[in-house]
Amino acid sequence: MPRLTRLTIVVALLTLLTLLTGAQEIEVRSDSFTPVAEFNRGLLDFSKTADEHLDTPQSTLAFFVRLGSQGKFDQAAAALDLRSIDEQHQAQRGEELARMLYEIMDRHVGFPFSSLPDVADGRQPLSPGTQKTQKIKERETFLLGNLSVPNNQFEIRLTRHRVGEDEYLWLFSRSSVEQIEDAYQRYGLSDFERAIPDTLKIRVLGRTPIWAWLLLITCLVVCGVVYRQAVRALDRFLDADIIREIRMSLIVALTCWTTQLLLFTGTPLPGWVSVALLLIGCFSLVWVGSTIITMYSQRIVRGDLDTVKELDDKNHTRQKTQLTYLSIGRRVLSFFAVVFAGGLVVTSFPEWRTTGTSILASAGVLSILLGIAAQPVLGNLIAGIQILVSRPIRVGDAIEFEGTWAYVEEITHMYVLCCTWDEKRLIIPLSHFISQPFENYSLRDSLSIRTIHMELDFGVDVKAFREELVSYAQNHELATERYTPKVQVVSCNRETVTIRSLVASEDANSSWDLHCDVREHMLEYVMNDQRESLPRERVLSLGESPVKTHAMAGDG
Repeated sequence: MPRLTRLTIVVALLTLLTLLTGAQEIEVRSDSFTPVAEFNRGLLDFSKTADEHLDTPQSTLAFFVRLGSQGKFDQAAAALDLRSIDEQHQAQRGEELARMLYEIMDRHVGFPFSSLPDVADGRQPLSPGTQKTQKIKERETFLLGNLSVPNNQFEIRLTRHRVGEDEYLWLFSRSSVEQIEDAYQRYGLSDFERAIPDTLKIRVLGRTPIWAWLLLITCLVVCGVVYRQAVRALDRFLDADIIREIRMSLIVALTCWTTQLLLFTGTPLPGWVSVALLLIGCFSLVWVGSTIITMYSQRIVRGDLDTVKELDDKNHTRQKTQLTYLSIGRRVLSFFAVVFAGGLVVTSFPEWRTTGTSILASAGVLSILLGIAAQPVLGNLIAGIQILVSRPIRVGDAIEFEGTWAYVEEITHMYVLCCTWDEKRLIIPLSHFISQPFENYSLRDSLSIRTIHMELDFGVDVKAFREELVSYAQNHELATERYTPKVQVVSCNRETVTIRSLVASEDANSSWDLHCDVREHMLEYVMNDQRESLPRERVLSLGESPVKTHAMAGDG
């Protein structure tokens, strides 16, 4: 056999052996042997207890819970890694620490038996449908709970210790035991709780006792009544309408926040109750701010106006600007307040923070799809911010959008609400005002010029017509001194001439009424004083000379 062929066969066999070895389950033991006698030397019969009850994660937790529920904390201390405590104090300190840990877990964490395997090496069983060839890794630690303590996190962990060949010991970790006292100061039983009758300690709705729910309801009622009386006294003292408007939202916000501060330092209420109180308080505060802005908009800025149409005047430019900022700014601030409240909730609770991080880390494709689906909403929101900065429209402006004349009545975070001349409401998405052209008659100056077209006969006396129109328009009560009416002959055809007249008023609404009045007056003038200038048809008879016919028509 050639040498190259033999070398190829050897390489192939080595590669196959490597692949087969990689497919097999290789167990690497990183922990070294530590004799059982090295653990908890100050406890009696620890070696026997370890052999019988502490060889798997589930059996260790079951041993601790069973003895803790019976009040035998001196024996339950065997489940704790007490090596950081002197041997002569392990028995006494172990009993105290076991009681503290049991009460903390019973009130706030629970006992997650289902998440723990009942095998010595900590391997989790295969889930249904998983391939049997898949490698199952050994576990060296299990996290049972996570609570916040000052400047740290209290992690309740079960840790594996190898004490012999295929022999393991599972104990609550040394780091967890060292933090039990600090955690108990925040999450342990108080003297008040110890004095509560056993009937009120029955747990309902999760792991929360009846007395905690009764305390929550009592605190809400008492705080609500106290703040209601305080707000009423403040209302009588100030006699202000604004207090009456924000009274309910202010009471709700103060009640929720006070209850959250009073109860969630040592009361075993579930975390979702604290989240709910915090959210309701934040939203109520946004309600207060929104109500104040609405009152300022309606009672101060619009105090001397009946409708939004009256804002279309140069004397109300400042009010229009204020209303625009308030209308858009209130909704933008409300949006960011909701985002801030959500962020505050997520960062305040570790379990929410972990969930939020996991969602952000695993939502790549979903976030893209949601971004595409929410593009119109986000586009309108960004358009609202652009309008707030550039101000192409303001509340009270007279605009013409796609042939419809209307006044801007309100600018929300999604659309612009316009009032048409016939009191209908036109709803236009904000993005249209950024991407589509429209006419704004009040952007620079509220002065509005209107056009009047009249088709008259060639025989019209334009000079007399101009004098009559200018005289009437200048003396009209809606006319402005800043503009002089104009009359111009702008075109003619075979039968008539077109006269265009320009009149102006200080706002669009007045200019509309003005140009209608001027048109009506000029029609009466033509009928009474220049009747011969009315449009007429000229007929040419056969056999007659065009010049003669024209002369006859001119005489006529």
